Amino acid sequence: MKLVWKGKLNKDEGFPTTDLPANAKMFLGEEKSTSYIPIIIAILSFGIIVFKTKQRFVSYLLINPKSLWIGIALAVLFLIVHEIIHGLSCPKNCVVNYYYSIHGITAYPLSPMSRNRYIFMAMCPAIFLGFIPMIIWIFIPAKFVIINSIIFSFSWVSLSVSVADIYNSIKALKLPKNSLIQASGAKGYWFTNS
Repeated sequence: MKLVWKGKLNKDEGFPTTDLPANAKMFLGEEKSTSYIPIIIAILSFGIIVFKTKQRFVSYLLINPKSLWIGIALAVLFLIVHEIIHGLSCPKNCVVNYYYSIHGITAYPLSPMSRNRYIFMAMCPAIFLGFIPMIIWIFIPAKFVIINSIIFSFSWVSLSVSVADIYNSIKALKLPKNSLIQASGAKGYWFTNS
């Protein structure tokens, strides 16, 4: 893959568009904000369940409020890493443009990719910045209050900022296995080569 910094996303031009096959169908781009609510609830519930489960097996699980804020701040700073992970998980022949806007930094792959590769690309940041740190957190002894607090809040927030990625992955799972996914403008399309 080739990562290319494009700078500020021009509001008038938007993301680049591409010629799509005649059989391309839109599957991303017109979601309502309420579409994400079930995933938000699942992530919040997951964090509470994991915390309560660790608390059950550890007689004293303390949280340091200042350290929680450090974890949250780190997760916000790692939004750049989140987008870099997206780009690095694209196929090797893919060009990925990076833009920034008032909404943050965005990785924008220019090449079509298989459904499974798309799901992998979309989920990588949630796995590496959310789930893996949460699993590590489970095994950190309770006496390390500051580290526990930082890693727990970092992983939980990192999962929370992956809501759209998780939603997109779930939608992609419903597509045919042999489908290809291509971004064009602010929308995502799928098609087959048949």
